[in-house]
Amino acid sequence: MATILIMRTGHQYRVSDSLTLQQVNDALDSNPNRFLEVPLAPDAATAAGTPGTGQTIQHLFLTPESVSHFIVI
Repeated sequence: MATILIMRTGHQYRVSDSLTLQQVNDALDSNPNRFLEVPLAPDAATAAGTPGTGQTIQHLFLTPESVSHFIVI
């Protein structure tokens, strides 16, 4: 099973397989006004846009307001 995090910007990221949807959702709920580090799946790490061109994204630092929804596949 893979958890996909969909941001309000429309960007999609696959969360590390070591985290369940419930763990990510609980962490977001418990930190409403803080940045939360979410590791991405190593095989699904994406290349950063500008700035950071050419660098791989392995973790996201986000706030609950930046997340639109999740999907599990």
